[in-house]
Parts: sequence; structure tokens; C-alpha cells
Amino acid sequence: MFDEEITCDEIMRKDGLGVLDIAIDKKRNQLTTEGFDVSKHEVNGKLLSLCTYCGKDNSKLGVILSTIMVIIGLLLIGRAHRMQEKIGPWDS
Repeated sequence: MFDEEITCDEIMRKDGLGVLDIAIDKKRNQLTTEGFDVSKHEVNGKLLSLCTYCGKDNSKLGVILSTIMVIIGLLLIGRAHRMQEKIGPWDS
């Protein structure tokens, strides 16, 4: 699956980078609906799928964003504790 039209020759010249896994039924049904004969590409009833956006770059981005969110959360907790010390407990 591509985000633009691409010829078979162009695909052959590109490096395949990503995670190779057994295709889920949703992917198989989508390909079949689009007119792609998956039976020619199955081995023992299994179809492989290459996820090209499941690589380490997306993982790095997730770790960086998670770290930033944890830092913001800790700052907010610290701020709430300082405010509570100034005005007293919430339930009084």
C-alpha cells in the first residue's frame, strides 16, 4: 500500500524497510476488495505484510514524546503540591 501511484519497476528499486509480519484478515480483505489476487502470494494459507511505518524511527518519536509528557506531568504535580501548601488542603 502506498500513498501515491507507483509502478512495479519503481517498487523493485526501493529498499523494503519495516516490519514483516503475517497479514491480518482486515488487510487480506482490503486487498481482495481492491481486486488484488492474494492467493498467488500465499504460502500455506499465510500472506506476509510489510509495515513500512512500524520501524525504529516511529519508536524513537514515541519515546521522545512520552518523556516530554512525563516531565510535564511531574511539573504539574509539583505545581499542585506547592499550591496546596499555600492555600491548605482541598477538603477543609
